[in-house]
Amino acid sequence: MKEESGSPGVCVAVSVDGKIVWSEGFGFADVENRVLCSSKTVMRIASISKPITATAAAKLWEEGKLDLDSPIQAYISSFPEKTFDGVATHLTTRHLLSHLGGIRHYKKKLDPSNGKDPENRKKEMKSNQQPLDSGDRLINSKEQESEFLRKEYFIKEHYKTITDALVLFKDDPLLSVPGKSYLYTTHGWTLISAVIEKAAKQDFLEVMEKLFKDLGLKNTCADFNEKIIHHRARYGHADAIRKKKVFFVKV
Repeated sequence: MKEESGSPGVCVAVSVDGKIVWSEGFGFADVENRVLCSSKTVMRIASISKPITATAAAKLWEEGKLDLDSPIQAYISSFPEKTFDGVATHLTTRHLLSHLGGIRHYKKKLDPSNGKDPENRKKEMKSNQQPLDSGDRLINSKEQESEFLRKEYFIKEHYKTITDALVLFKDDPLLSVPGKSYLYTTHGWTLISAVIEKAAKQDFLEVMEKLFKDLGLKNTCADFNEKIIHHRARYGHADAIRKKKVFFVKV
């Protein structure tokens, strides 16, 4: 699997009835310094953060602190009310948790085709047998491969608060009516994080740290560049690693 994916290192663990019975690392945790992966190597979990965040939202719902069907503005008053085709919309946390909110994903820039009727977009997709990107624009396989070259994947700015981070997309138009079309979006989950913070009346990372503790995730934490995290894998550009011209970026 490591060779097929082109990954410099892989960690594997097997559990039976909630108990780890085997774990091992393969390859390198740090290519430049030739540090091997081990069962203790800590790597980013990327979008696995989403279901864990959903668990935090579910607990707040259980406690009566979060209404999944209230408009987002009930928690984030600074988030603009949205329209689609000139009609006011009702965007909720339930929509966002299901990727049905119409919030865009990572993009270099907004596509001028945004705001087209979702049914027409579905017909276009079916007739062309090509996927739609986060702007619901027809894309080809070459563009698909370059998705991770989009500028927003490599933002290095540090936002003091989650609400500050909403500036990336809060003024952009919705790509569909909330509840009508599935559109995978990371930005939508940034908004969920802000909602959780307001509903809990507690810093988002404090909410998550408590959840990690409750779930027994002893080695899971926020990945801050300046923080000392023991056994953390060192990140680099995949093409550079393959060519053995390794460089790393501060994120």
